Amino acid sequence: MRTAKPQMAQQIKSAEDQLDRTAELNAHAELESRITVAKGNLTRLTQEEERLRNREAAIDTELQTAQAKLNELNGQLDALMSELKVP
Repeated sequence: MRTAKPQMAQQIKSAEDQLDRTAELNAHAELESRITVAKGNLTRLTQEEERLRNREAAIDTELQTAQAKLNELNGQLDALMSELKVP
C-alpha cells in the first residue's frame, strides 16, 4: 500500500496533465472517467490503510496487555517455586 498510493497519485496527476492537453471529446471523456475511477481507488486504498493502521494499533495494545499479564504470572510462578524450595 505504501508504494501503491504514490504510484496511483502520480498516475492521476499524469492523467490530469494529459486531460489539460486533450482537445478531442472522446479522449477527454475517457480521461475524465479514468481519473474519477483512479481517485475512487485511491480513496478506498487510503481508507483501507487507515483501517489497517487502527487494527495494528489495537493488536499492539492487546499484545502489550498480554505480555504484562504473562510477566505477572511468571513473577507469581517464580515466587511459588521459591516457596517450594525453602525447607
